[in-house]
Amino acid sequence: MPEKEAEINKEFWYHLPELFFALRLLTQTFIMTNTNKTEADYIAEEADTPLYEVFKLQVQHIYDAEKQLIESFPVIMDAATNQDLREQLQDHFNQTGKHVTRLEEIFGIMGIKTQEKKCEAMKELVAEIRMVIKETELGSSTRDAALIMAAQKIEHYEIATYGGLVQFATSMGFETITSLLDQTLQEEKDSDILLSDIADKKVNWLAETEAK
Repeated sequence: MPEKEAEINKEFWYHLPELFFALRLLTQTFIMTNTNKTEADYIAEEADTPLYEVFKLQVQHIYDAEKQLIESFPVIMDAATNQDLREQLQDHFNQTGKHVTRLEEIFGIMGIKTQEKKCEAMKELVAEIRMVIKETELGSSTRDAALIMAAQKIEHYEIATYGGLVQFATSMGFETITSLLDQTLQEEKDSDILLSDIADKKVNWLAETEAK
């Protein structure tokens, strides 16, 4: 029973920020509805502000990051052995295409050219995955475990980026953009949890028992 209560508490605290965000979004929606301002009005008001410029730059960076990831997924999936891991990577590859589409929709809402700016952070994270593949044995659970760790570093970078973009968009009153970004944010969080489950329930144990 104590273990079950601890798990419930863990889930509650994990999802609490999402509840606060939902409340904030509802508040922002109420304000927009009662001021007769459209999202285009808010974008026009914010277009010359420093925060908007940072927001635009970060959208361009994450757009490039997602495209880098799509190019790298075939190599990552070919390197994995565990079936659950391969299926999760395939699912996330499919999701990443949707993430790119949402970002392109956001560019359209903002009225700016769809354009990426080189994301050096993702470049280094992808390079790390290639290094993991090079330094681990083909078909081994040790490689799968290392791939999961490297993939979760990517997830954590994306969670941090989308989380920050959601907060910026909410602050500036970009309701539709906020909703699009938040959809991706939740999918990144779910993917991170699934990778942890695969590692904890099977892959890490198999890796630990492999012959030296």
